[in-house]
Amino acid sequence: MKNHFIKGLFLKNIIVCMFLFTSCSAESNESKVEVVIPPADSPFIFGKKPTTGKEVYIPIELKQNDFNSKSSKWCYQRSASSENIIVFWEAGFGDDPTVTQKESMRVNLKDFIEKAEKFYAYYRDEMKFVQKGKSKTDQYRMIVMLIYQDEWLATGAGYDNVIGALWVNPTTCNPVGNVIAHEFGHSFQYQVNCDGGYGFRDQNYVGSFWEQCAQYMSWQLYPAEFTRELPYFLKNVHKNFSHEDIRYQSMYLMEYWKQKHGKDFLGRVWKEAIKPEHPIEAYKRITKITQEQFNDEVFEYACKNITWDYPLGENNNNFINALPKSQQEEYKHKTSLTAVNDGYFQISLEQIPQSYGYNAIKLKVPAAGTNVSVTFEGLDNNWKTIAGWRWGFVTVNSQNKAVYETIQRDAKGSASILIKEDSKELWLVVTGAPTEHVNHVWDDNNANDENFPYKLKFENTNPL
Repeated sequence: MKNHFIKGLFLKNIIVCMFLFTSCSAESNESKVEVVIPPADSPFIFGKKPTTGKEVYIPIELKQNDFNSKSSKWCYQRSASSENIIVFWEAGFGDDPTVTQKESMRVNLKDFIEKAEKFYAYYRDEMKFVQKGKSKTDQYRMIVMLIYQDEWLATGAGYDNVIGALWVNPTTCNPVGNVIAHEFGHSFQYQVNCDGGYGFRDQNYVGSFWEQCAQYMSWQLYPAEFTRELPYFLKNVHKNFSHEDIRYQSMYLMEYWKQKHGKDFLGRVWKEAIKPEHPIEAYKRITKITQEQFNDEVFEYACKNITWDYPLGENNNNFINALPKSQQEEYKHKTSLTAVNDGYFQISLEQIPQSYGYNAIKLKVPAAGTNVSVTFEGLDNNWKTIAGWRWGFVTVNSQNKAVYETIQRDAKGSASILIKEDSKELWLVVTGAPTEHVNHVWDDNNANDENFPYKLKFENTNPL
């Protein structure tokens, strides 16, 4: 997947995906279909301006467009609307995109609008990104602009700080799925500011959170669709939770929040954030926890990632278990250590944990009843004034259930556990735990990212 992010007032976030398809000749792509307007089975207001229910907001940039004239670029004659959505399409589609002459440009409007209403209801009523009775969505339908072009397009944002909107081409709608759900997520994020909130706008350290959350929102609706992202995520889990490199994969901390605070909690973070807070600062204030307590939570989240111990984590486990054994290793944590003096291992330069990033070190499981210990020592670098770590053991039994051992907070210390009879896997987890929060700026420069190196020594086990 290839992705682009457009920074600006409206934060129109574009994901560009590559679809593999077979090109057909113009003759084979075009077939004559009798068009009946409105379609006989259409449950929507079709081909005319809706006169009941929510209004249609006319954007400032389209004030000169005559929506009542079919000769205009956009018109009600080429529209379909439901309770919360209105879709406009360009003239190239004809009177109904579902049966437009060129087959590759057809869009099943019924399917699109029904799924859009499903996304809308989930983001509004379950995740509560907007509050009924206090939102401009009470007055206006969200807007979808269907563009007649082959080039891939799916962008979610909105118009004039009034109402969320979406711009798409047919490729991204065939079928309607996680991509459109992601972009509708951006439309709801945009709506937060429209409704009077800060909505994480206009800061150079919030863009990744927009993408993380849109991906997370889509994941809630398509929970089996994101397993393909795991290998890339696992190679980069040492990076800051907010790092731009993992903006489309780093969504498991939000699932931890859902497990801890409820599925509407992410909507609360968006609505209750105060300018110019970073999302983590907003989270700490809303939950009334300290930086030290937040670092503890990040460690707990990292430990849960060993077995994907979340409500939606079972999708990851089912996918991985169904793979051939030769492929399963690609979907597991791997941490590179370098042997140094006195029996110590030091974390490799490429995987030093950053703020809120982590390492998961797999260890050899000795015989049951063996006492295993680790000696840990944090090391100084340019970030020593805020350096901190969390570390501790995790064991996994034959039922793939994780047992979380005592969290360790010392920069230098030792810990031990007794191996139980049913222990199948043994891990040491280390997280970057800064003593104060530093906003991670999206600058595409990994050289200036704070990180916290360490070394460790084991007794009665060794890294695998």
